[in-house]
Amino acid sequence: MQDNRLPIFLAGVALSLTLIGAGTVWWWRDRRPPAPAEVPLTHDTESEALQSVLQAIADLDDAHAAGDIDGTEYQARRADLHEQAVRLMQTQAGSRS
Repeated sequence: MQDNRLPIFLAGVALSLTLIGAGTVWWWRDRRPPAPAEVPLTHDTESEALQSVLQAIADLDDAHAAGDIDGTEYQARRADLHEQAVRLMQTQAGSRS
């Protein structure tokens, strides 16, 4: 009789480990902050848009310092935000001249 229980026990262990693994992956994905997409330029002035981009950079720096974002992703997202900031500063400089 005991030999008949071993496959059921092993199947239960396999199912339990699968569910624990799936739950861990689901939890890990949910704890990561969403990637800040390009900051939408729906601001009244370029100055407000620039402040928004600079705040996004600061938030990204904080998330990286806290260990929420790995180095490669941090570098790529920061470079994108930096390019946005440069474009906005160039636009502001052009409108002042």
